[in-house]
Amino acid sequence: ARMHRADMAGVGCIARLSRYLDQPFTPKTDVVEQVRSYQRDGAFADLAVMELRRALASSAHYHVEANKVLATARDRRDRENHHFAETIASGYEAALHRDGLTPLHRLWKRTVAPLWQEDKKARVYLVVLDGCSYPVFLELLYALAQDNNFPLGIRPDAEGHVIGLPGLSPLPTITSHARGAIFLGELPNDPLVAETVFRDQDEAKTDKARFNQNAALDGRTRRLFLKGDLGDGGQNLLKALDDESIAVVAAVFNAVDDQIGSSNTGATVRLLPEDIMGFKPSLRAAVRAGRHVLVTADHGHSPFIDKSLRAGAGKAPRYLAMAKGEASPDGFMEIDVGALGGPPERRAFAWRSGAYLGNPQVGFHGGCGIEEMVVPLAWLEREGLHADEPAWWFGRGVILERPEARPAEPPFVTPLPSDDLKPKKATPQLSLFDPAEKAASLGLPSAVLERLNTDQKAVLVLLKENGSARASELADRLRKNPGRLNGLMRTLRRTLHAEGLVLFTDEVLPSGETLYRYQPTADGKEGL
Repeated sequence: ARMHRADMAGVGCIARLSRYLDQPFTPKTDVVEQVRSYQRDGAFADLAVMELRRALASSAHYHVEANKVLATARDRRDRENHHFAETIASGYEAALHRDGLTPLHRLWKRTVAPLWQEDKKARVYLVVLDGCSYPVFLELLYALAQDNNFPLGIRPDAEGHVIGLPGLSPLPTITSHARGAIFLGELPNDPLVAETVFRDQDEAKTDKARFNQNAALDGRTRRLFLKGDLGDGGQNLLKALDDESIAVVAAVFNAVDDQIGSSNTGATVRLLPEDIMGFKPSLRAAVRAGRHVLVTADHGHSPFIDKSLRAGAGKAPRYLAMAKGEASPDGFMEIDVGALGGPPERRAFAWRSGAYLGNPQVGFHGGCGIEEMVVPLAWLEREGLHADEPAWWFGRGVILERPEARPAEPPFVTPLPSDDLKPKKATPQLSLFDPAEKAASLGLPSAVLERLNTDQKAVLVLLKENGSARASELADRLRKNPGRLNGLMRTLRRTLHAEGLVLFTDEVLPSGETLYRYQPTADGKEGL
């Protein structure tokens, strides 16, 4: 397996995508349900596609099989995208302002204002990841939550689920319009400036001017850091986060958008939090300073697939203005955005993944694909968790059939007089092979122990007795499929988190395997 690690990674990704495709396609009619469905399933499917493309880059095998699965996955996602585009086209304004969704221009009123209603003095750090699609966000979030020194993630909801808030970028999903909506707090009446022009000329003055005009901030002091302000490695940003006189600090990180704007179409977007200048230090500084950290993106992106999806020439890759009587290009749909997006004119937006106008690049945006419009939106906190994977992500364990047990015939023994006496009731002994029976040694409240199943108790006992254990070792001891062990540990972490307990940490070893460590607290009280 070690010698064929690259091939194994590819086969694993093929299996993962196959399990996704095995799920029935049941289109939802409500736009909120469609967005939630993408957060729970579609975004993970897009992430699995990214992982499979990376695996193929390192292996010379299974390309034919993988490409068949990728083609089928794109067809499935295109059906979802087309259905989503039809929902948006049937009533764009109603869909954008639907209860239960947060369009970017309502971010302050729907997401931040409730915080200020509870605490008027609450200080906020808004992080905008330019061009960050939901699958890229999932990777970043996973890496943040895996940092044992300072784990950051999403707080589980009341039902124990870990999922971000449903947020939508407005059409067209381009930086000048979508980011303007964030900082102005309203949909800007802008001329829809081309991406490269806006980045080179207007970004610094336009975004900061809009931020200063944002009425939703209700007179609170604010400061915005853009790409040009982070040239010092984020030092001034860290000072601003520590400054109690500044109520709202916002920062835009362009690392994702810079990658997708590249013409290097042989690469996929791959970022670690450490790769984004000033990103991780600023999150830590904000948490230490007692700020509430809200992460979002101005828009997502649709990845480059191949040149066969080029729909023609155009100034923007994923939307275009149409003359009277002109039909939409293949993979595009006409949507009337009314007065909510630039000057009045007929426009068509790309819904098909990978369809584009003009020149190829790593990623495109501007269209109505769900991967462009659904943006990350989540409050991050220390000891938070990364997003819940769907059931198909890990798959199911294989249960081998076991022969039915047949009772053995008792041997014929001539009874002795003493056999007529009733034997004394034996005191039950702890099984040497079942760690769960030692759960009392954990020192946990009885109410907590009652919430844990046998496997969860056994894991905690094994970690306490050994100090640490790899996922494969725990799976072998519990006789579980290794692919399900991490899911078991995530459920256990959420259960403990709900009780205010942290009994173990995890880290990814260079081999790719997860190592779990038992974590007693400094005062000697286990996990309290």
